[in-house]
Amino acid sequence: MMTVTDVMTRIKRAGATLRIDETGKLWVNAQRGAVGADLRSAIAAHKSELLALVALENCEAAYNAGDVAEAERWANELDRLGCELWAEIDNPLPCPSATGSGADV
Repeated sequence: MMTVTDVMTRIKRAGATLRIDETGKLWVNAQRGAVGADLRSAIAAHKSELLALVALENCEAAYNAGDVAEAERWANELDRLGCELWAEIDNPLPCPSATGSGADV
């Protein structure tokens, strides 16, 4: 069974990227044929973790770029996802709304 880290590694090796659209849907951007059926299945199996990782990366990137409003938007997305990552990592970001509210996806 692949871990979410394994899935992210395979996504990067395929030259693909992940993004979250304005409705909260996870999208894979890749060249046609770069993401095979097995990787698509792994992405589907780890969708919630991948959503949280992408949102966390976006929050950190926005904060590091000085875009506090965008960082707050991604922190709110983490809240919406009910993200538990904030309790498990050393959070260097002052994203006050990222409290892991436990909202259903």
